[in-house]
Amino acid sequence: MYNLFSKRNFAALLVFLSVAGGTVIPASAQSREERLRDHLYYLAGPSLRGREAGTEYAAMAADYIKREYSRIGLRPFFNQWESCFRRAGIACCNIIGVIDGSDPVLREEYIVLGAHFDHLGERRGIIYPGADDNASGSSALIEIARELYASRDSLKRSVIIAAFDGEEKGLFGSSFLADKLADSVGVERIKLMASIDMVGWYRQSGELKLQGVATFRNGEELVSGLASEFDIAVKPGNFEHSILTATDTHDFALKGIPTLAVTTGTKSPYHKPGDKPELIDYPGLDKVTGYLVVLAGAVASDPDFTASGKVAPKHRSESDTFEFGLTVGTNGGQIRFRDARFTTHSRPGLTAGAVFRLNGKHLTLDSRVLYERFCTSIPDTGEALRKSLPYLQQSVLVPVSCLYRIENLSFGGGLWYGRTLDAEFQDGAFRQSVSPNQIGYQVTCSLHFGSIFLGWTSLHQLNRMFTDEGAPNARRSMFTFSLGYLF
Repeated sequence: MYNLFSKRNFAALLVFLSVAGGTVIPASAQSREERLRDHLYYLAGPSLRGREAGTEYAAMAADYIKREYSRIGLRPFFNQWESCFRRAGIACCNIIGVIDGSDPVLREEYIVLGAHFDHLGERRGIIYPGADDNASGSSALIEIARELYASRDSLKRSVIIAAFDGEEKGLFGSSFLADKLADSVGVERIKLMASIDMVGWYRQSGELKLQGVATFRNGEELVSGLASEFDIAVKPGNFEHSILTATDTHDFALKGIPTLAVTTGTKSPYHKPGDKPELIDYPGLDKVTGYLVVLAGAVASDPDFTASGKVAPKHRSESDTFEFGLTVGTNGGQIRFRDARFTTHSRPGLTAGAVFRLNGKHLTLDSRVLYERFCTSIPDTGEALRKSLPYLQQSVLVPVSCLYRIENLSFGGGLWYGRTLDAEFQDGAFRQSVSPNQIGYQVTCSLHFGSIFLGWTSLHQLNRMFTDEGAPNARRSMFTFSLGYLF
């Protein structure tokens, strides 16, 4: 456990605070804010036509970033600037540089600072400039690299500066780098990965969000302590939560690497043609860049910086051995009268209850205890089957399934038991005693997004539904759609 403000870190912090304040300036007489503006107007300008991955315009953006890295003094991490690959038939190239650490031991450890430079390109002849998403992060990363390099003697660990291609196509660039670094340097030597994605609307957002502070020890203390010294409003978040969005931290986090997703939020017109350079808050972007210089420098300079061992639920690569959760959903179904060869009409019902899961390497035993409200319309035999009367059954349902898991998809089947609590017909001629004990089989599948899952199940009854002597041969068939959360 480390103390950011200990004496051994104080001198290093003074260096980085002075850098962030702009006292370390390369030969150019421009201010950092002016350089940020120049980078952003080029990357999000009309000549690059939205920088869609796989196009010449993304390649132009990559060339610009490569030239800037070279001018700063970075060296290529993989012996050449371009780290190229193909995904989904698209040719992409990351630009990867490094600032070598000064400590003879810790220089073999790394922090990764990344930002994607690609965007959506053109749609029906309309350019999507991608100023905030993510020319802002790419511009900030260039200037962070410049100032860290100027203070490189204070860095104990090495800092990888990663410009990612193909993010908008599916996190292609960061996924490729995460795998390549795992093979070349080892996961245990990557101490932190920070993604700088959409940081150009600080004034409008009123805060800088840093999600993932619980993945490294004293994370909230670190980011908040520096913010108070730097006069910037930050909003630390223990983990990334959204199941519908992801940033370039994703594949690093799946490997157990501490991650930090840095953003000013989604208030900008991102993924719209209106995401233009003139809307960027340049003083705010300058403030964010300076703060990130200090933060990255503190992490790279602290020998006690270490992972917490905690991982966001959405980034778990393997499930816990035992999981407990809650689920709620809707159901529908029919009663099949086999001898009469007709079925009832489905009406919407409800299921809700608890989920218990025992996980192996690829197999899961899934058992649930559910309240079930099953509704259907059953024919009225007193009116020659022309009328129908609603039927309502309330039960405790206990399904047990064996599931096979492939990444975030589970599928399988099993048996279920239902204990009837109440069964009610409206007034009509049809009267039958409903079996208090019902059994059947089921097939099921579910899609998982971290701790949240969406499920579909088809259930079929095996024993007779009605118990009276001479009762029709009837059995239920049901389906459920469910939403659940695993703790």
